[in-house]
Amino acid sequence: MKDERVDELYWEEIRQTGAGGPAFPKHYRARVPGGWLVLSVLNRSNGDGAGITFVPDSRHEWTVKTDKD
Repeated sequence: MKDERVDELYWEEIRQTGAGGPAFPKHYRARVPGGWLVLSVLNRSNGDGAGITFVPDSRHEWTVKTDKD
């Protein structure tokens, strides 16, 4: 197995639609070897209610809509 590492994380906001609207919580993802780290934050100012998980996606095929879409 190839040793992979990440020197910096680039967090991209995941736009939320549907129930709960675009307000809170806010969701972000960062590309890492083998998939994505997904961060959910209820209160961005102090980090209250934060959670993080790993989403496997070895080919990084997960696409999200941008403000341009």
